[in-house]
Amino acid sequence: MAGKKWFYGFMKRNPKLSLRQPQSTSIARAKSFNKQRVMEFFGILEQLVDKYKITSNTIFNVDESGYSMVQKRKLRIIPQRGKRQVGRITCGEREVLTTVVCCVNAAGLYIHMIIFKRKRCAPELGIGAPPGSICEISDTGYINSELFVVWVKHFQSIVKSSSEKPVLLLLNGHCTEAQKSCMCANPGTPISVYNVAVLIGEAYGLATTVGTAAGAFRGAGIWPINSHKYQDHDFTPSTILQSDAAENTQQSYPHRLIVWSLLSLTNSKIAPYLAYPFHQLPTLTPVHT
Repeated sequence: MAGKKWFYGFMKRNPKLSLRQPQSTSIARAKSFNKQRVMEFFGILEQLVDKYKITSNTIFNVDESGYSMVQKRKLRIIPQRGKRQVGRITCGEREVLTTVVCCVNAAGLYIHMIIFKRKRCAPELGIGAPPGSICEISDTGYINSELFVVWVKHFQSIVKSSSEKPVLLLLNGHCTEAQKSCMCANPGTPISVYNVAVLIGEAYGLATTVGTAAGAFRGAGIWPINSHKYQDHDFTPSTILQSDAAENTQQSYPHRLIVWSLLSLTNSKIAPYLAYPFHQLPTLTPVHT
């Protein structure tokens, strides 16, 4: 039986390998990420970029991330041998979710919205938040249809798209280091909802750079468009799960491409044009806000 000595020797003989902690990927996402669908996505992306003369300044990606004020990652410590219980102070035992909606274009323009799980909004919630971001509340801490409308209006107030200058918005379909640093620097002081914006703001200044944005778009093959970014081995999980993937082909899509028109937005209407796939484009009714 192979033991630690064999393992260390094996890793030493294969310096290209490293021990990593894998990220969880749902079965639905693994099934959706197949070569046919990715090629369809890039085909549609190329058509829209050519049709609407999209540039790095007018292609955006938006996603949301939920953050808990109770740090989850368990660190290893060195206690006295024989001690049965070893504890660590956390902010609380129940999680309080805060959602950050982050949008960025390939040129490095960031647009944020922070959503707190609260019944009433207080001005103090936004202290220390990233510049230009807005703070909202919801009963669950998640984004909902009403808050999405709020974010879209905020988005439009910044990008100022028009029928002559449309923008392309990509929608794809998580205890942090800042929390641990704050707890260590302020022992005995729990992280409250009023500290969240400050923690996000500090991380924002370090992470949201033009290079990070450009690298993310380039790494995904979205800008500059590179449909050959992904090799056959990248689709291995989807190939393995191919037997069930056919049933879900028409149910879920890895991305949605949305072209926002100022003509609808300036009239206080939201009319997203879902461009995936073209032959199944539904008839959409503008939503009055």
